[in-house]
Amino acid sequence: MAAAEDADSKCQSVRDLPADQDRCAYAETYCETDSLFDYTKAYYCHVYPTPWKQGLMITACVLLLLTLFRVMALAADEFFSVILSQISQDLGLPPRLAGVTLLALGNGAPDLSASVAAVKSGNVELALGALTGASMFVTCIVAGRVIRICGGVSARGAQIRDIAFFAAALVLIAIVVGSGRVNAGAVAALLLLYFTYVAVVALADISKRAGVAWTRLLDPRVICKSVHAQRIGAGDRATGKDKR
Repeated sequence: MAAAEDADSKCQSVRDLPADQDRCAYAETYCETDSLFDYTKAYYCHVYPTPWKQGLMITACVLLLLTLFRVMALAADEFFSVILSQISQDLGLPPRLAGVTLLALGNGAPDLSASVAAVKSGNVELALGALTGASMFVTCIVAGRVIRICGGVSARGAQIRDIAFFAAALVLIAIVVGSGRVNAGAVAALLLLYFTYVAVVALADISKRAGVAWTRLLDPRVICKSVHAQRIGAGDRATGKDKR
C-alpha cells in the first residue's frame, strides 16, 4: 500500500514540474495504470501544452462520459430492470424490499469495484470521495428527478424512514472516518445497520400486506400466514398470465 501511494504521489507531481522539464518522459516513468487507455501519458505526450489540443481532449472526454452514461441508462432500462422485476416476482419479493436489496446490490457493485481499485492503487481519498459523491448524486439528482416524474411522494412515511437510516449511516461513517481507523467493530456496525434497515423494510411491507400492526409481526404465525398469502397471490398471477 505504501509503495502504491508513493508511486501515485510521484505521478501526481507531474503537474508541478517546471515548464522546461519533459513531462512526457516523467509520465512514462512514474505513471502506470491498469486501464485500457492511459489518459495521463496521452495528455502529457500528445496534448500538453497546446491549448486547442487541450480543449479538444476535454471535449472528447466529456462526450465519452455522456455516452457512457447513456449506455448505462439503456442497459439498466432494457436489461437490469427487467431481470430484477422477474427475480423479484419469482422470489415473491415486494418492490420496495427488492429495491433495497437486489437493486441496491446492482447499483453498488460498480462503486465497490471502483473503490477497491482506488484503494489498492493508494487513492484512499479518491475512493471516499467517489462514495460520498455517488450518494449525494443519487440522493439529490436521481431521487429528485424520480419524485418530479411521479408528481410527488406517496409513501412519505417510508421516505422518512429511509432518510433516517441514511442519516444514521452518514453519522456512523463520519465517526469512523474521524477516528482515522476502520476496524472490525466499525465494519460490523455498518453491516448491522444495513441489515437492520432491510429487516425494518421487510417488516413494514409484511405489516402493510397483512393489514396488521407491525408489533404483531413478532408472532411467527402472522409472518408465515402473510408469506403464504403472498406466494398464493404470486402463483395466481403467474397462472393468469399463462392462461392469457
